[in-house]
Amino acid sequence: MDVLDWVGTVTLADEKGLKTVMRYFIPNEPLTPYDSAKASLDAIVAELDPITDATIAQVTLTQLTEADDALGAPNSDVSDEAAIVVYINETGTLPKYHTIRVPAPVDGIFEADLITVDRDDADLVAYVAALAEHTEVSDGEQINTALGEDGMKSGEWRSVKKNPK
Repeated sequence: MDVLDWVGTVTLADEKGLKTVMRYFIPNEPLTPYDSAKASLDAIVAELDPITDATIAQVTLTQLTEADDALGAPNSDVSDEAAIVVYINETGTLPKYHTIRVPAPVDGIFEADLITVDRDDADLVAYVAALAEHTEVSDGEQINTALGEDGMKSGEWRSVKKNPK
């Protein structure tokens, strides 16, 4: 069976034991060996760790051998997250966006109001750059870091439980 892509899965846990799962699709171009896909996932995890208060509880890398739509729907039981809108198209075309999320984000990735994402935060910029370099985020497209602030259009804190910050 042909390998379509690699899927990196990162499970994050908060202080209450709630968990959320992040999935990253790492393209198989044309035949990415395991070591290369693992290095890509390790780079993403290294940039995720400084921007979340959650504990990285588990990291796995698997081969996607057939399309499974269920893999694209992450578990969003963790109550707080940063939602960051990124650009995913070529310069000069109509804008196309994708939202990436950071469960249990650290306060340091926000501006003073603790609601608006600070698009100049070095750790966040590094995380978005790692995603842009190593993953496809929507329909086989990648984040375009040449647009906006290092690929970011906007971002804000939100809560699944609708609790105010």
